[in-house]
Amino acid sequence: MSFSTINILESLTLDDIRRSDFLGNKYKIDEADYIEVSSKARSGHSIGGTIKFYDKHHSELPELRLWVKELNKVRDDFSLFYNLQRDPVLLFMKEYRANLAIRHILKGKFNAKLIGRDIFAKRLFYECLPSLSDRERLIGCQEDEAQRRQIIYSAHKDIAHMGAILEHRLNEKREELKEIDDGYVDQLFEKNDRKTQLLDYITTILRHNYERDENVEFGNCDELKHYVSSNLRINLSNIARSLEGSFSNLNYLHVLSHGDCRTHNLKLVENKGGKIKRKFIDWEQLGLCELGFDHVTYASSEAGISKLPVEETFDLAEFICYVRRLYRTDRKKLKNVEINDLIDESKGKCPKLREIVGFQMLTQSIFENLHIYSSNLRYSKEQRDSFCEGVDGLDHSGMFVYRIKEIGETIEYLSKLDYSQFKFDNYKENILPIAMTLNELDIIHVSDDALLRLSR
Repeated sequence: MSFSTINILESLTLDDIRRSDFLGNKYKIDEADYIEVSSKARSGHSIGGTIKFYDKHHSELPELRLWVKELNKVRDDFSLFYNLQRDPVLLFMKEYRANLAIRHILKGKFNAKLIGRDIFAKRLFYECLPSLSDRERLIGCQEDEAQRRQIIYSAHKDIAHMGAILEHRLNEKREELKEIDDGYVDQLFEKNDRKTQLLDYITTILRHNYERDENVEFGNCDELKHYVSSNLRINLSNIARSLEGSFSNLNYLHVLSHGDCRTHNLKLVENKGGKIKRKFIDWEQLGLCELGFDHVTYASSEAGISKLPVEETFDLAEFICYVRRLYRTDRKKLKNVEINDLIDESKGKCPKLREIVGFQMLTQSIFENLHIYSSNLRYSKEQRDSFCEGVDGLDHSGMFVYRIKEIGETIEYLSKLDYSQFKFDNYKENILPIAMTLNELDIIHVSDDALLRLSR
């Protein structure tokens, strides 16, 4: 049930670029004689690579180097929703429009500069960031816990800082953005359809489980839903609606967010003044998300290389909220403070938001692990190999086991909290049906003790 993408990126030529109508006089390629393209970053719906330009003497012209992202058609998925959401034209336009918005909001502070586009080939060209991604840096320090924590907290600081800028400047730039694309600004503030997403994740996981364990095959999502209804007397659409209701009842705070702050989408870059800054790529999911969701996606790397202990979630939530507050109240301190001092200073500063955002991050991690678990089931062996590369002891089966383990451990942790200390009393009653549903569908195993603690 894996899928692949159609890739024509490596056939890109200098003539293709010259025929494009976006580089124009802003990007001088007259001296270039040919190009080399090395593609290495692949997801389920896109492939990225570096374009190097060479003159007729075979010398590289480094000032012209570009990063290109090509949106590809997804093949062989049984979910209509999944195919529609990953339509390459839709994703191309989402990322292009997001870059237009971000250019006005962030002004290059956290975003890689968009150089141009090729509408017909669905390619976007960016300034090349010749540096390691956070994923590569974390893989390089798996034996050094202190350094790993430094990278992780530094990233969370920058994600929170970037999020605060998005929230603040959007109000300033909203009318300006509407002049560019009025409809797009309205779309930025539409909440994601979590119910449909949950149904997609659950059906994908159940399909894999039933085809593996019961030797049945399903041509589409409707066949699977009919099978579950007939054999288990379970209506998956109602289950997804119930799950979404439990998540929604937690009354999430929503903010404008990047939407996909995975470790491979963050890079440290040295500017002309020698200062190191983190930049974010892949803005196609820009929109309204739960406060903390960008941080949850950062923590979602395979085998937990970017994750802090679950017991540290509330401390991390307070750290995030404190950074966002400093952007409004003391930007000089935010700019100059050392990361360890900032961690210590954040303690006790945002107690109410610590509670709310901490719970949001814990419950959203359940949602996100279901998402990645279903995605990993869809990927080809080649793609899963690329995700395992460099991660100590990780193989394909380990990828699946890790997601189940993460969801289970999060629910176990939530079941052991003393809810009498929290000011909001609806947390436990909405976590319980999430745990019961995932347990009933045999997606994860939740202990009887955990369910009992949540039901009291």
